[in-house]
Amino acid sequence: RLTSVPTADDVPFLELELALSLGLHEYRKKTGVSGFCLALSGGRDSAMVAYLVRQSLHYAGHEGSVADRFDTAYMATENSGDATRAAARQVSADAGATHHEVDLQSAFDTHLALFQDMTGVALSWHNEADDLPLQNVQARLRGSMIWMLANTKGHLLLATSNKSEAAVGYTTMDGDTSGGLAPIADVPKTLVTRWLTWAGSFHGWRGAQMVSEMPATAELRPPDESQTDEDDLMPFAVLDRLMHNFVALGQEPVVLFDALWPELREHYQNRPEAFAADIRRFITLLCRAQWKRERFAISFRVGNFDLDPRNGFRFPPVQQPFTHELEDLDARVAALQLKES
Repeated sequence: RLTSVPTADDVPFLELELALSLGLHEYRKKTGVSGFCLALSGGRDSAMVAYLVRQSLHYAGHEGSVADRFDTAYMATENSGDATRAAARQVSADAGATHHEVDLQSAFDTHLALFQDMTGVALSWHNEADDLPLQNVQARLRGSMIWMLANTKGHLLLATSNKSEAAVGYTTMDGDTSGGLAPIADVPKTLVTRWLTWAGSFHGWRGAQMVSEMPATAELRPPDESQTDEDDLMPFAVLDRLMHNFVALGQEPVVLFDALWPELREHYQNRPEAFAADIRRFITLLCRAQWKRERFAISFRVGNFDLDPRNGFRFPPVQQPFTHELEDLDARVAALQLKES
């Protein structure tokens, strides 16, 4: 059923696809749910999940009934773009799912009006303090709508959180974390991106190619702000290296800096303080996000470490985020700058 003859370079991507597709198949079969439901944003994570659902149903011999077993939905506000809408539509078509589109702007406006009636406060994008509430309410409205679709269909709602964003809490509780199963919660963002690029070529899925051509973005801020995930966080290639060394290898901030600085020096234009700032940001966010990870949907483990607090990365939800160790990192950077000056 493969559209191309695999080579040795294809094997790791096929293994990941087969493992996660088998997990979805077995979960559906053993729980007795009739199918799956998914919020398609036009981004990388939801696209990968959609294709994994497609493969799980095809490998199980359900090619002719995918539309009955799989529903997707693109839920827009005025911050959504034509490119992501088109990409979501194409991904759903590639998967053979039943696709839905809905405009949630009126629901968003109603929420803001009700909040103003309740508190007397008019939220605005022009007020920096309102940024997070305005972003989150959109994600939560989508969560509510996709749950309604899943409930009416009797389908299992799938969450789309990836490992990198779960690590630093770059997700909205009761929004994009909604779901009973998170198929790619143990897949780092860099691997999501690589798998989609490969899948677009190997399987010939046009939607995967469309998604891969766009920068990753939550599309929760006004379009003129050109929001991207990496601007909000840091380059995912850096974040994923920090995550591996900190969690899997147990490296504290100074050791982390010394281990990665030689290969990342050029990326940071020989500015150790910039790299140290990303280390501080990563560790602080990871510590603060533990309460979110405690509430994530169950997931499959495919890597050599995971962040699931139930059987993997156990970490106290409330703690001081490596305060003294980060002070040691500042001292290490200061010494390096003095030495090189």
